[in-house]
Amino acid sequence: MSTLKVNTLQTNSGSGFNIDSPLESIPSIDVTGGAVFGGGINVTGVVTATSFSGSGANLTGLAATANVTTSSLVVIGVSTVAAGTTAAPSITPTGDSDTGIFFPSADTIAFGEGGSEALRIDSSGNLKLSTAATSILNSSGNKILNQTGSILQVVSATKTDSFSSSAAAFTDITGMSATLTPSSSSNKVLIIVSLIVSGDTWGSQGVLINLVRGSTNLAQGTSGSSSNSSFGYNSWSDGIPNTQGNYASIAFNFLDSPGAATSTTYKLQGRNENSPTYGFMVNRQFYQNALGFSSTITLLEVAA
Repeated sequence: MSTLKVNTLQTNSGSGFNIDSPLESIPSIDVTGGAVFGGGINVTGVVTATSFSGSGANLTGLAATANVTTSSLVVIGVSTVAAGTTAAPSITPTGDSDTGIFFPSADTIAFGEGGSEALRIDSSGNLKLSTAATSILNSSGNKILNQTGSILQVVSATKTDSFSSSAAAFTDITGMSATLTPSSSSNKVLIIVSLIVSGDTWGSQGVLINLVRGSTNLAQGTSGSSSNSSFGYNSWSDGIPNTQGNYASIAFNFLDSPGAATSTTYKLQGRNENSPTYGFMVNRQFYQNALGFSSTITLLEVAA
């Protein structure tokens, strides 16, 4: 006999239904009407079924299998998959085994296409185009495409009130400072400055400007009516009609390499070329002047 066929098989004895000697020579049992075993069923071979009905809440001891096929899978708890690789992602669509999602390292998600990595989110929350690419947009949302020369962030300060000083040494210009934190120590910072300056007395020579990073002087004007640098000015433009006094508009750029990914402050200092005999002013409001002056300092982080 190759198959034992039973229309309905039922036991409620609580002791189970054990297929053992002398029925061990029967390769299979076909129960067409269903079977109920109050005490369970023990099978030492293979159990084949066309369907399974029940919650599965008490299923235990299921050994690993090479393949499970189902039209729908609902997982109430946590589902764990292997890390996978670029060539063989752990989550793939049917028929495309080298395209999908894999996990190359801790706290990192990657996406592969055709066996090559196309995208990843690293452990710092940076979105990357490939393994070697730098970030496009990080979790705080303040970066753009980070290729060499790209502008990663912009910080600016605008001063609309006036400032004056007659000190002999370079003096901080209140309100003309800005702070940023470079995302990489290799990145550069482009400083763009626009100032409206004047001497505090008619014909009082030029104003010298000093650009400072932290406590480091980056670019400082020098004295001398014929030797001022691009950061020193000794000529005035009487550019406002019906006023009493002169002014100069100073604009310059400076590309800095701070060399650290830490909070960095840039500021402007100034003094009159003939300090302390004369002083200088920023955003000076002249008599009968209807124009509102403003000065700005802008910092741009540039990807290296």
